[in-house]
Amino acid sequence: MANCLVVGLGMGQQYKKWLEDLSLVVITVDPNPDKKADFTDLTKCFKKYNNFVLTYIGTPNYTHESIARQVAPYSKCVIIEKPGLENSNAWKKLVEDFPETRMSMVKNNQHRLELSGFRDLVTISKEINIIWSRKKGIPFADWFKNKELAFGGVSRDLMPHLLSYYTKLADINKGSIIHTDKVDLNKTGIDDFAFIQLLNDNKIWNFTANWQNLTEDRHYIEFVMNSNKIKFELGDYVTAFGGCPAYAYHIMIDKALKNIDNDKFWDEEFKQDFWIHQQLEKI
Repeated sequence: MANCLVVGLGMGQQYKKWLEDLSLVVITVDPNPDKKADFTDLTKCFKKYNNFVLTYIGTPNYTHESIARQVAPYSKCVIIEKPGLENSNAWKKLVEDFPETRMSMVKNNQHRLELSGFRDLVTISKEINIIWSRKKGIPFADWFKNKELAFGGVSRDLMPHLLSYYTKLADINKGSIIHTDKVDLNKTGIDDFAFIQLLNDNKIWNFTANWQNLTEDRHYIEFVMNSNKIKFELGDYVTAFGGCPAYAYHIMIDKALKNIDNDKFWDEEFKQDFWIHQQLEKI
């Protein structure tokens, strides 16, 4: 059985379970001794294990790039938690600097089974609304309240998920942003509300991410036709580990492993990840 590496035992606790569900052996690294990881730093880990089929990075945003560069020489595939790196140039350089290692940003929502029928609805819609709005859902981690460490607020927390629905359902070569907005309710430099409006093939796409609407949690995709609307609830979470069903993560991981040697697959992953990074820079 192949070894996998999980760095960061926040969301990484769940990835450990999902990888083990796929009969993979998992090595864990986290600097916090209370997390009871196998190792508290990567240097110690690499002295014993230095050949991983897949590495998941689920550490604070500002550490993603440095950790990715440390693990890449020892990993066939590296999956980095959203929002990836600080900007699109950093992402492009990381991929170019490690051509022998496959890189991907987490896009778990693309593998929900309900998405299989959404493309047909897109073709007959004039507007598509994708909403993820929480009653009060600002992450508790202190680093996420620091713009320099998180790279932003809800625009980096929830918006990447919304854009990954789009990259699955639409041709990203055609669309263009026509409006963006963000609001910092608490004057902290961290945005609590973010919005992107995009035009693609005469269809309007609206992406709305909100950390604190103070009314209710909402997560859905809505297809607006000429005479009616169809809305699909996608679930929400308040704690870190709910929302998207486990099978979607299983599928995402399994596809990455089965396509390790498929250049076309990874070219498409890069195209989507780079595009998502570019849109986040425009908000």
